[in-house]
Amino acid sequence: MIKRSILFTVVALVLYALYIHNKAPQIAQHQWQANIIRTQNYIYTDSLLGDDMILGTSLTDKLAPRRLPDSLYMLTYPGLGVWDGFRVIKQSGGKPKFIFVEQNAILKPYSEQFNVYMFNPVNYHSKKELTVLRDAYQPIGQVAYFFTVHGKPFVKGFSRFILNPVLRAFQGDTPRTIDNSEYYAFMARMRNDVNYGHIDSTIRNLKAEVDYFQARGTKVYFYETPVAEVIIKNKQHAAVQAAFDKYLPPGKYHYIPHVPDVNAYGTIRDQVHLNDSSAVKFSHVFAKQIREARQNKL
Repeated sequence: MIKRSILFTVVALVLYALYIHNKAPQIAQHQWQANIIRTQNYIYTDSLLGDDMILGTSLTDKLAPRRLPDSLYMLTYPGLGVWDGFRVIKQSGGKPKFIFVEQNAILKPYSEQFNVYMFNPVNYHSKKELTVLRDAYQPIGQVAYFFTVHGKPFVKGFSRFILNPVLRAFQGDTPRTIDNSEYYAFMARMRNDVNYGHIDSTIRNLKAEVDYFQARGTKVYFYETPVAEVIIKNKQHAAVQAAFDKYLPPGKYHYIPHVPDVNAYGTIRDQVHLNDSSAVKFSHVFAKQIREARQNKL
């Protein structure tokens, strides 16, 4: 009985590996997993390690990748930050000629949990050598995808609810309504409550990170995605900008020019994420700026 169980398991794994090898789709069931998959695709693909990089948060992740230039890989992490991207490039041995770094959420710290998951030796080497073990190919995600694509409407709904942990967690949750004035007042208080010491140490650490890469031949550019005008006028934004001017002064360090009028771009309710049409619009602008930076015109 034990031998049969072992044999069945081995055969099942071999068949599943063949399925994965035959161009199975990459499936992310939630945001954390999507960040992992994006990173694994980078660190396990030697040809990508020489590509130019965009490091950003969910703000940059809203952009349209197909509108951006070729040979450009986006480590844009909803829920994480640019510091996680810096670590990924360094620990994977990436050698980009250019790195474009989002400024907007530069104060968001790196995630030690994410770093440990990606680079602990057992996890890293096993998934590097065995594609079938990578997060994009977890069986439950593949099964959910199969039923979603090929199943009848009832089966599709059932598979999404049973096999998708995020949907299952929030299904049936009563929608919460928050008064807009209360929401904006709360966010204004948060953005005007400035920790100058934290900002100072963060930007000094950022300077060290940039100097590390530029000493190795990588040119680092900073950029900002458009946000609502009220965000630019808060105390935290001003303090961060002052720290950039102090430790990473324009002229000595490289910047993508800000859009001349943020009011030409629309955001969703949070005032910092671009809406879909504005994300496409800014993607065109940003793509042109990246090409100019690569040609040393900025």
